[in-house]
Amino acid sequence: RLGYSKKGWTNTAIGIKYAKHFESHTRTKAQGRQRFLYLDGHNSHASTPFLKHCVENKITAPGYPSHGTHVYQSLDVCIFSPLKTQFAKERDEHLRMTGEPITKENFLTIYGRTHLKVLTPELIKTAFRKVGIVP
Repeated sequence: RLGYSKKGWTNTAIGIKYAKHFESHTRTKAQGRQRFLYLDGHNSHASTPFLKHCVENKITAPGYPSHGTHVYQSLDVCIFSPLKTQFAKERDEHLRMTGEPITKENFLTIYGRTHLKVLTPELIKTAFRKVGIVP
């Protein structure tokens, strides 16, 4: 699911939408048990509506220490580098085949191919294990 703001940064409204999305997509599998939603240190996750939603839905939302996500955040540790590399390949291939640069109109198509190739369940589980969070 994608969200955006006019300024291009996350905000409180996007944060609460994300919490609701997470809750709805994990509810059945959790079977009433506590869930964990690991977060970066951005203040959009510390809003009263966000935290209230988490408490009401048995979601524990620990945040990584500020300026430390490059060490702790599982996606930064071993996913974004291959994602960036593959996106560059997809971008170059798109340019070679069409002669068109990346635009707002074609970005999601190009990124979508990258996403499907890189963000596999196996790689995501490995990323969490590498930082000591075993899914």
